[in-house]
Amino acid sequence: MKEQCPEDQRPQDVDRQGRQRPRIFPNLVIEIGFCVALLLSQIMSEFFISGFNVLIPSVSQSLNIPAASTGWPSSAFALTAGSSLLLFGQLADKYGGFVVFTSGLTWHLVWTLIAGFSQNEIMLNFCRALQGFGPAAILSAGIMLLGSIYPPGPRKNIVFSIYGGCAPIGFSAGILVSGIADQLLTWRWYFWIGAILILITLVAALIFIPTPIRTQRPNPTLKIDYLGATLFISSLILIFFAVNDCGHAPNGWRTPYIPVTLVIGCILLAGAIYTEYRLTSASSDTDDSQNATPTPILPLTLFRVPHLPALLIALFLFYGTFGIWLLYTVTYMQNILHISPLMVVVWYLPFALGGIVLSFVGGTILHIVPGTILLILSGIGWVMAPLLFAILPKEGVSYWAYIFPAMICGTVGVDITYNITNVFLTTTLPEKQQGLAAAVANSVLFLGSYYMLKRLTFNDHSDLVTVTTLGYFMDQIKSFTEERPPEDAFGTSQSKRALAGPYRLFGNLFLPEPPLKLRDKLDELRPYLLELENREKSTEIDHEAISEKLCTFQLAETQLWKDPLPNRCAEHIVRPSGSWHARIAHHLHNPSYTTLHAKNGEVADATNGCTALIMNHHYDPELHFMFDHFHRREDFCPFAKYPDHIRAFHEKHTNWIRSTLQAKVEIIYGAAHNHPIIRLSPTALSIADPKAIPAIYGHGTPCLKDDVYALTKGTHTHSNMLNTISRDDHSRKRRMLANAFSTKNLENWEFKIVDKVERLLRQLDGRCSSSSNGEMDGNEVDLRFWLNLFTIDAIADIGLSVQLGLLDRGSEEVDVDGEVVRYIECLHRGNRVSSWVIGASGWVGFLRGVSRVVSPYLREQWECGRRFGRVVRSLVEQRVSVQEGRETLSDFLGCLNEDKRGVGRELEKGEIEAEAGLLLDAGSDTTAIALTNVMYYLIKNPQSLIKLREEVSGAILENGVAPYVKVRNLPYLKACLEESLRLSPPVPRGLERKTPPEGMYILGERIPGNFTVSVPTYAVHRDPEIFPDPEAFRPERWLEDDEKIKQMRAVFIPFSSGARACIGRNITFMEQQILVATLVHHYEFALPSKDWMLEWEEAFNLWPGRMPVRIWRRDE
Repeated sequence: MKEQCPEDQRPQDVDRQGRQRPRIFPNLVIEIGFCVALLLSQIMSEFFISGFNVLIPSVSQSLNIPAASTGWPSSAFALTAGSSLLLFGQLADKYGGFVVFTSGLTWHLVWTLIAGFSQNEIMLNFCRALQGFGPAAILSAGIMLLGSIYPPGPRKNIVFSIYGGCAPIGFSAGILVSGIADQLLTWRWYFWIGAILILITLVAALIFIPTPIRTQRPNPTLKIDYLGATLFISSLILIFFAVNDCGHAPNGWRTPYIPVTLVIGCILLAGAIYTEYRLTSASSDTDDSQNATPTPILPLTLFRVPHLPALLIALFLFYGTFGIWLLYTVTYMQNILHISPLMVVVWYLPFALGGIVLSFVGGTILHIVPGTILLILSGIGWVMAPLLFAILPKEGVSYWAYIFPAMICGTVGVDITYNITNVFLTTTLPEKQQGLAAAVANSVLFLGSYYMLKRLTFNDHSDLVTVTTLGYFMDQIKSFTEERPPEDAFGTSQSKRALAGPYRLFGNLFLPEPPLKLRDKLDELRPYLLELENREKSTEIDHEAISEKLCTFQLAETQLWKDPLPNRCAEHIVRPSGSWHARIAHHLHNPSYTTLHAKNGEVADATNGCTALIMNHHYDPELHFMFDHFHRREDFCPFAKYPDHIRAFHEKHTNWIRSTLQAKVEIIYGAAHNHPIIRLSPTALSIADPKAIPAIYGHGTPCLKDDVYALTKGTHTHSNMLNTISRDDHSRKRRMLANAFSTKNLENWEFKIVDKVERLLRQLDGRCSSSSNGEMDGNEVDLRFWLNLFTIDAIADIGLSVQLGLLDRGSEEVDVDGEVVRYIECLHRGNRVSSWVIGASGWVGFLRGVSRVVSPYLREQWECGRRFGRVVRSLVEQRVSVQEGRETLSDFLGCLNEDKRGVGRELEKGEIEAEAGLLLDAGSDTTAIALTNVMYYLIKNPQSLIKLREEVSGAILENGVAPYVKVRNLPYLKACLEESLRLSPPVPRGLERKTPPEGMYILGERIPGNFTVSVPTYAVHRDPEIFPDPEAFRPERWLEDDEKIKQMRAVFIPFSSGARACIGRNITFMEQQILVATLVHHYEFALPSKDWMLEWEEAFNLWPGRMPVRIWRRDE
């Protein structure tokens, strides 16, 4: 029975010759809407390839991406898209184009939106890689839908030509949106605008794709070749990674992971080919309807199609070189010609408009003119496009003479090849393999782009970058020695002479003898270096220009340029300022380094991931080779978007790696013996030089607290006086809290300290040993634990007039709304896990969230930190409820709420909790650390203990708690406390400060702006020139020569220095003086053995471990 046609679709409307509208579309509007949805998908695929290249400088600066890693977000997108297209092509053949197309759009939408919220390099790379799966699904399903719906003929040619013409439209749209976002908004809006466009595409697809297409299943019995897909995807990723990464691996191809990765990739590829051969043979021997074996994801019979292999090779080369052309043309126009991003978009308009014209013209002549002739014309056009850029004159570049024709030739070359390939594949392969047709074409396209782009932009060990960079520096140096004015030396014309366009890179691609070639360049460079060093001392030179353009050099000894040495690691030397006499940062990329012990001379290895040391020697061209390094200070650098060394990615996270190590203060100290300045990361210096203290911490310093302090707020919504960065806000808080920590108030609160000392004495009396021979009898006391209970009880009473009763119970447990919380455990666990991630300042939130999910242990650590926050809130609420209806209590909170005249301050509850939290944290923990350390050093040094006891006994006549008025001026007691704080400061690391944006001079060296600088307390307290015999506990040093004491006090910074010094130092000294004097007066102490050593754990603070001590009463 003959099927009836719909009334609006008469037989004459049905496509018979490939010219009419396909039957599946009920009307022209639906067909146009269908085509628009698919065309928009093609536009969005190109949108996220081209536009991102314009944003690379801004994204790199925003997320602190090293130059070596700037290409990864682009290549990750291309690699995942190219390697997964075959799988999505087969999925489209089985489940239908609509399902895969709309799923791909949804996936693309989600990860594009998330990419706009990227906080660091890793998150961006991760999002870009996952984003690539979206275009893989969209392109496979889109071309499959077009190829299966439109039969061969002029209509199909026109549709596919317009589809191909949308590539340059998407290309230009990406550049336009990225240029606008970069110049007027932020780079994040590039992703968010793209997400809006993807959403429009998805809505159009859901509206206009007809129902028959949605339910269409071209090959429902097809069995997916998951094994082949897995092998192909894995092998392609591994092989392409190994081949492209070998250029910047530590030892090139000799780096172990390179050949291993390549071999594994080749094995997997061989397995994939064998699997496809076996499946192809099995499927050809049986009927498709009866075949139970999976359909090969890439049938080998595909390559038997005439002309197809050659066409795919042409497509690979065309789009591979297109990626290079795209990167370097944009870079050349922005950096050499100094064209703004928006003007770059205007200059690319012919490329987009030409693609639109070619799409219509090509569609009308594709069935008339042989494809071979069109491919020849395409090849000629593509040869001309890069050639026109290569022959650009050094000065006076004419847009209409060179760049405009290059754009026209470029669109001719790219668009025609793509259109012919798509039409050829979709026409040659059967309808049930249309998804495969789309996947093959686009896989070759994406993989070609990825391979070529990575080979020529990441090959930073090759001499093309080396010689080009040397040429740049030589041109810059010659500009001074030839007495050119600075504006000419660093102006546009000089930049042109320095790089002379991307074609200069290609000219040095293959050098016959790289070492000789490089040495020739260095020989030519040396006299100019010496001349510049002499001329720099004169006033004729613009020192700021030198600082901005020549401030950073990277030198290396590599196997490429020197005789091979086994297991030799590359060493990079970076000059941190524009002065030729500056100290040099010497980066050791080997996983460990050796230190010499200061006292016993023993040599030990200290694991340190990636340590950087600043050397006290000058640049010597006879000892080192200079090689490629594009200026690290990206805000001044016109070459920041060029790739740098891949190890810079690892170097960026040096500070985080270092901060997670145990005993890192000893590592820093060991390094500081020979190198007082240590480069912790590309923008962080640790300066173990006492002369740097006033510049960094002193009154009037231009430095602010580093941004890392803002990450220590934890659960509090307000900053406290410790972690506030604003100078004005800190001054307000300090004025507000000065009354609370005044000497008058502290003396008024002495009774609170005395009460807690008496409670501690009662507990220790009950735990005294029965014998006095110094041997352990099982009654030892963990003195560290009891001292910590004392400081918690004391600070809770002083701060909030709250009686916790920990000493009475002998327990750290606190009741919080019916829940038992262990005070010390929660405080330490929360600070410990925070210290592990705080160095990775750009992705603390990400690490916190991930660690909660993947590790129950870390989740419990974070939860402990939150529980300590609940303790603070509970105690503040308890204090407030007690005060209501009564007189103002005499404590810290009372001074915080009212000024010394009794006028209320009306502070927000969040700020009160933040300041109280700081008091309960630092006020208990650091004082407990100091008390434990001084008691340990006194017990370990009996002569000091005896001397202190004699001084204390002469001041304390009664048998009780030492009065503050009688012990506060005891010189030897104060000397013991200070000597203990010198050897084991509670906060041993350097307190980070950030240099002002304009930079500053420290120790005569110019440090760039926004650098993190610090003076490590642990190291400067052991400076042998200031503290002779620095490892010895010798309180007498603080009582000897007055001039020496003055020198020591200038370096003594356990409480920091200047305006940001610890405001609570008076109260901690008061507690220590009263308690230490009382303890040594009443008790004798013995450690487990004479050689017993106290252990420390470092997080933010240096926590002493358990200290078992036997105690017995003295005969008083």
